[in-house]
Amino acid sequence: MSRKRSVGAAADLEQVDAVSLAHSLQEDFAKLIAMFDHQLEKGSSPDGDAQSRIADALTAARRGFSITEELSELLRANQ
Repeated sequence: MSRKRSVGAAADLEQVDAVSLAHSLQEDFAKLIAMFDHQLEKGSSPDGDAQSRIADALTAARRGFSITEELSELLRANQ
């Protein structure tokens, strides 16, 4: 019985770590979004190609944020 308990406790710990990891990734994507938004707003790059690349990176960061948000919700629901 103690073996079952320790395996269950380890699984619970892994689940908590997964939730924490997903949350950490979401925070990182939020920071990237803010940084790319700032770059686009101030228009510091005169190069249109660079602006386009920043806009593409912003789109990817927003998608990453949404995906990690969904992942966090799924992980919490399965706890």
